[in-house]
Amino acid sequence: MMVLRIVAIFYFIAVAALTYTAASQTGMNLSDVFIGNITAMNWSGQFNVDFLAYLTLSAIWIGWRHKFSTGGILLMPLAQVGGILFLTPYLLWAIADAKGDPVKLLIGDRSAG
Repeated sequence: MMVLRIVAIFYFIAVAALTYTAASQTGMNLSDVFIGNITAMNWSGQFNVDFLAYLTLSAIWIGWRHKFSTGGILLMPLAQVGGILFLTPYLLWAIADAKGDPVKLLIGDRSAG
């Protein structure tokens, strides 16, 4: 679990720095660029659709992990929009909550049996 923690911290810092730089240089018009690349039907658009699928699956996993409780449902849009800036702190919390148990990390409080 230590490697996962280190990778999560690394990506949080890297993406936060890149996000700050991009927002400072080009503004907060992410949706125009994101949708524009998809409608252009180019490799950037392909990557954006792939990334959107990852975000959607991440949000569904978090909701499922919380048994689609009110809290889990409230976390889903944060995962969908926040991407790695949401997922990495969530994973760090989930790793600590699971006390290093990979099954509990993946399925939350659900019974493994």
